[in-house]
Amino acid sequence: MTRDIKIEQAWSEFTSPETLLRLALDEDHSVRYGVARNEATPPAVLSQLAKDADWSVQLGVAENPSTPPTILTELALSESWRVRLRVADNSYIPPNVLQILLIDKDSNVRKAVAKNPSTPPEALAKLAKDESEYVRQEVAVNPNTLLEVLGRLAGDEDYDVRHGVADNPSTPPGILIRLANDKEEYVRYEVARNSHTSTDTLAYLASDEDVGVRRGVAANPNASPTTLAQLANDEDLRARNAVARNPHTPPDVLSTLANDESEYVRYWVAANKSSSLKILAELAKDEVWNVRSAVAANKCTHPQTLAQLAWDENENVRRGVANNPHTPPGVLALLAHDKDKDVRYLVARHPSALPDTLVALVEDKDKYVSEAARVNLNVPIDLGRVSTISATELAQPNGMEIG
Repeated sequence: MTRDIKIEQAWSEFTSPETLLRLALDEDHSVRYGVARNEATPPAVLSQLAKDADWSVQLGVAENPSTPPTILTELALSESWRVRLRVADNSYIPPNVLQILLIDKDSNVRKAVAKNPSTPPEALAKLAKDESEYVRQEVAVNPNTLLEVLGRLAGDEDYDVRHGVADNPSTPPGILIRLANDKEEYVRYEVARNSHTSTDTLAYLASDEDVGVRRGVAANPNASPTTLAQLANDEDLRARNAVARNPHTPPDVLSTLANDESEYVRYWVAANKSSSLKILAELAKDEVWNVRSAVAANKCTHPQTLAQLAWDENENVRRGVANNPHTPPGVLALLAHDKDKDVRYLVARHPSALPDTLVALVEDKDKYVSEAARVNLNVPIDLGRVSTISATELAQPNGMEIG
């Protein structure tokens, strides 16, 4: 039996217990590691591998979610910190093993315990007092950490710990208010991004001297219309971009941004589902084709505007129209005669394309267009047939990306 076959069998869930036992005795450590990682490996075999002379095999046992608690307890006392680290990473770590690793001499192991989503709040509270800032950082960001512990860590001397608290999805608004005044912009930025940050706190941070913080506020769904209106006039392009992209930005603010000097801002307004029909109609006349293509792709664009864009000089814009699920059948019929084969292809696969349109496309000179039309559910049954082109190739002919 070749080495590759043995490794494949060692990893396979369908390998018999007898074969796994034989492979566990193989002289090749890579084979034994595969057996150690295999969730189908019997506990008795895992117990044997937990004593393997090669620490990498012990790692496999520690990483295996099927490893019994008794074996994990044994590995938690391993001389190798790497093995103990893998035990600490195990999501199925039992309480008694956790207690052992909480006081491990290696900070990397304690850090892994603090990061583990299965670590209970009581254990995290102990680790919050750890001498290593790296351990405390993981406690700070763990969603299971108690609120009182988060409050204490919000005042930690290490700014990365405070950053973790600001980033934690479980941190309440009251603690986030405190961190909004942190001296480190790195921390204030995470407060600005946190989905639990209150509207009032975001309004305060909208005037922050650090541009990154203002960008975070601009992208936050909790930002009020007033705050977004303020940031729509920010000198920073990326801050205005974030406002333009925010799905909660009101139409009147988007209307202001639709006239922004930057084509990138206008692009995101055109792509925003909250933009009004009037805004989209105006941006459909934008001098930059990329902006017009965003209007063409927007599912909220009015059919009349889509009909207008179907005549656009730029093929990327017309592709957007052909790919828009709300494009009317009449417009698709027009685009079926487009000079660009990618436009015709998108029409051919469109669920709203009429039978007459598809009949014409079945005869298209491009094989991908023809095949897409044939497999369209709307094509007349006497013309439809199983495609001779693979599904993957038909989905993205010639490397074309379809949104």
